[in-house]
Amino acid sequence: MIEQEFERNLASLTGVFDFVTHFMAVRGASTEVAYAVSLAVEELFTNTVKYAPSNNLPVRLTLDAQEDKIVVCFFDPSLKPFDVVHGMNRSQACGPDEFRPGGLGLFLIGKVMDEVCYEYRDNTNITTMLKYLEPEDVGNHLE
Repeated sequence: MIEQEFERNLASLTGVFDFVTHFMAVRGASTEVAYAVSLAVEELFTNTVKYAPSNNLPVRLTLDAQEDKIVVCFFDPSLKPFDVVHGMNRSQACGPDEFRPGGLGLFLIGKVMDEVCYEYRDNTNITTMLKYLEPEDVGNHLE
């Protein structure tokens, strides 16, 4: 497992993307899996920056490669809970014409990741995302 903190601003997005891309490359993940995880992390990070801009605390991202899945944990220190799973369910209930501008992010996370769990603990929003792997999804580097 690896982890890193990122400042809560859009300028950190390049570092977030590089962190995920490097992890996926070292683990030998397929292009499809790497894209799904990168997209989900980018959407979650962007939402955190856009909708909690007054919070100056950094966010922490952990990535773990297990035998049959990639586990992504996103830690967002905040005095205000934001249940990503509830937002995803609301987004998935909408028809294509009902999305508000910029409202597809949570919907996309739910589509590209296999499981998404949320908890609020110790003034921190914790989102855990799982991407299950098939044998063809990884190279020989998965640990």
